[in-house]
Amino acid sequence: MIDVRPLMNLPSMTIRPYRHDDYEHAYRVIREIGTSQLGRNLRAWDEVFMDLSSFMWVASVDDRPIAFAGMSLPSDGLIYLHTDLVSPAFQRRGVGTVLTLTRIAASSDAETDRIGVLATELSASFYSRFGFKEEAHPELDPFTEFRIHRMSMPYTSVLGQTANSLLNGFESLSLETSSDPDPFEDEDTGQ
Repeated sequence: MIDVRPLMNLPSMTIRPYRHDDYEHAYRVIREIGTSQLGRNLRAWDEVFMDLSSFMWVASVDDRPIAFAGMSLPSDGLIYLHTDLVSPAFQRRGVGTVLTLTRIAASSDAETDRIGVLATELSASFYSRFGFKEEAHPELDPFTEFRIHRMSMPYTSVLGQTANSLLNGFESLSLETSSDPDPFEDEDTGQ
């Protein structure tokens, strides 16, 4: 069962797909959070965003991006959640919960039977509220000196429907499902 108590403090916001012009906002949020809580240095986060931005969602308040969250493509029936970034001014107000629910609901479009996450000491208890369980003892990451918790949970269509219903039940939440138009959509491919 998903713990929805954090959603009682949810600010009025919009969840939408990541766009290329969000990069500067994402980097601002990364700097606000700081390396002590990120689990890696700023340059490493910069590289993550360059590689993974196409599978990301953005939470914005008054058209200002305040949080980012990503999800991998399915591989062998497993999807990984990654890159959870919430501006400190909006932490503990349900934003991370909404972004996690968004990714769980989006998993219904993929062929998956498990959802995984690599959590730090700071985020492991957050993910356990959704039903994620540790697969093994935490391992020390030699680069970050954080203990990494490999966690996962089974994915079922009921879980995806529950997440979708929760998201649709909040008046203060607006969900945009389309991203920027494809600039090459009308291009003649010569075929």
